Amino acid sequence: MKIEDARAVVTGGASGLGAAVASHVASKGGKVVIVDVQEGPGQATAAKLGANVSFLRCDVTSEAEVNSTMEAAASRMGGLNLLVNCAGVVGAGRVLGKNGPMAGDFFSKVVHINLIGTFLCDKAAANIMQNNTPTADGERGLLVHTASVAAYEGQIGGPKGRFAYFETSGHPGTIIEISDISGSKGRFFERVKAEGIAYGSGPRSRADMQINHRHGGRGFYFEDPNGHVLEVLTA
Repeated sequence: MKIEDARAVVTGGASGLGAAVASHVASKGGKVVIVDVQEGPGQATAAKLGANVSFLRCDVTSEAEVNSTMEAAASRMGGLNLLVNCAGVVGAGRVLGKNGPMAGDFFSKVVHINLIGTFLCDKAAANIMQNNTPTADGERGLLVHTASVAAYEGQIGGPKGRFAYFETSGHPGTIIEISDISGSKGRFFERVKAEGIAYGSGPRSRADMQINHRHGGRGFYFEDPNGHVLEVLTA
């Protein structure tokens, strides 16, 4: 994708990573609609970033809101070919902590925002992107997920110690969703790739590897930066 041709929706774009993504796309000539539940900060960020950036309020856990927001964003920009999912909450907690078991509604809130919200945005955007005219290399659109290194390496308390955050930070939930995207939407998603970024660059860190799932296959594999296959997972 040529970033100057991007017609992008950035969820969670009112602040932090999402705002930085919106700023970068706009600075290269692309158009952006920031989608966030924080209306005040969202409007302020859009105004700060210039004429190519606007804001739409949306709760990513509401399917109806997500669907209508994606349609409105596409109409406003004259198309939609890029979705960057940055909406999320930290919500880390132990299954069994010093004060007892984790509350079910706490876990549910994190899952609904970080995982289900990403799924709802993906499917709504993909439904629009499937009608785009393919580029020279066959691309109709791009879906980007963001996640935490905690998805690969856990947090304080050991692997999976911070259960709610681990479960929604890209592994395993997002990997399962990536498998479904590649399989059920293979007519326009020819190759789905997820990349994790770690603080270090050691070759043994999973977060430094990229996970690939090619159209027509049923497995994932980890590659190092040189393209060597390190581990195969079935899906």
